[in-house]
Amino acid sequence: MRNKKKSSLHKQSLRERNAQKMAQEEQELAQLSEVERAERREAAFQERLRVKKEREAKLQAGYESGIRFIVDCSYSHAMNAREMRSLAKQLELCSAVNKRAKVPVRLEFCGFKGELKCVA
Repeated sequence: MRNKKKSSLHKQSLRERNAQKMAQEEQELAQLSEVERAERREAAFQERLRVKKEREAKLQAGYESGIRFIVDCSYSHAMNAREMRSLAKQLELCSAVNKRAKVPVRLEFCGFKGELKCVA
């Protein structure tokens, strides 16, 4: 119960900060002309594209020359449903963290069989 309350308070705090940030951005945008707003949106879009391309290039370089990790999931017959869901979440987290890592690795998963194949 304590963790749920703490999580709820944290989420509320994030919502409030985001609302304040959005209000501040709206005020800044209200002071700009339509052309300046369009330029600002285009600059933000180009920055997101640049970051995405850099991340993809870094990930590709890691796949080609990085350390190779293979996770064998063929032992799913020894797990219950809860353990399989947990494993699927952990694999998902590993993949997400690897994408954001400074030096990504070549992360491969194999041996998906039975119920684990459905969960993952």
